[in-house]
Formats: sequence, structure tokens, C-alpha cells
Amino acid sequence: MEGLKIISLITYIFLGLFFVIGLINLINPKFMWKLLEGWKVTKEPSKLYFIMRRIGGLIFMAIPVVYLYFINYVANQK
Repeated sequence: MEGLKIISLITYIFLGLFFVIGLINLINPKFMWKLLEGWKVTKEPSKLYFIMRRIGGLIFMAIPVVYLYFINYVANQK
């Protein structure tokens, strides 16, 4: 039973990281670009690139929300 609690804790940590990374991409995609890819290039990408990063951030935020919703749904079905 202790092993299951550790796995559950690790799962929640990763879900939290997914949500936070998605939130940062949604709010400030330029920061994430500078952090992850800005050092590779000399020119800033187009506005479309940052729009796509925002959409990706929204998807990244949706993954843990949907996962937790379905886990709660399955747990309440028993």
C-alpha cells in the first residue's frame, strides 16, 4: 500500500508540472521560448509561433484536468 501512495504522489507531481508549464506557456510564451530555445538563434520567431505555444500551453493545462476528472469519475462509479 505504501508503494501505491508513492506512485500516486509522483503522478500528482507530474500533473502539477504539466499544469504549471502549460500555464507559463499560456501567459508568457516568450519567456518559455527564451528559456528553452532562445539561446539557439539570433532572431525572434513570428507571432504565429507564439500563438501556437499558447495553444500548446492550453493543451498542456488540459491534460491534468482531464486526467483528474476521469480518475474521479471512475472512482465514483464503484
